Amino acid sequence: MPTGIESVCCTEMDDISTKANDENVDCITQHPGFAVNCLEPWVLKLAAAEFIQEVGPLGDDEPVHEYVPIEVQ
Repeated sequence: MPTGIESVCCTEMDDISTKANDENVDCITQHPGFAVNCLEPWVLKLAAAEFIQEVGPLGDDEPVHEYVPIEVQ
């Protein structure tokens, strides 16, 4: 990944690390709900449709990818 902010490990983020620890896994990708909620195409399509319904479609003048800094703890 090109920048340090984009290559944060899940174990470095308290909320995610807590959820992984609750399931006794070393990485959030090993959590039983990860694949079905984050990698399943139909779930992603539904999430995109819900986003468009609640927020509206992105206009041609809006950036598709926008840098949003996250707090690393």
